[in-house]
Amino acid sequence: MVNTTSQSLALTSYTPDIDGHVVTMSYSTLPTFAVFDSATKTFTFTPVLTSEIGVNTFVITLSDTNAPTSYTITINVLNNPPVYDSPVPPAPIYQSLTIPLNSVKSIVVPPFHDPDGSDCYVYIY
Repeated sequence: MVNTTSQSLALTSYTPDIDGHVVTMSYSTLPTFAVFDSATKTFTFTPVLTSEIGVNTFVITLSDTNAPTSYTITINVLNNPPVYDSPVPPAPIYQSLTIPLNSVKSIVVPPFHDPDGSDCYVYIY
């Protein structure tokens, strides 16, 4: 599963047993942004911190009267790139710029924000 920060994702666990046995479920330590609701058998994932970006895994184990079966759940939390505020600025966005000696050239950086709520920076190399 792929999820981006600041967006919720829900996974509902259905555990039918073809033999009619009672199925029990357990899980390993959940990522910090995950919650399990035992009444609805739903995992909810809401990553909000940049420290939660990346691959996160946990294991669900289902058991009946036979041997248990385990499933590894992998959640890849992505970081959304900064986006321009509306309207999108017209071209050109300078990739290189020549400025004659003793002259001035102004470049206006269009307004933008990070949809994840992190700070945005402009670097000039």
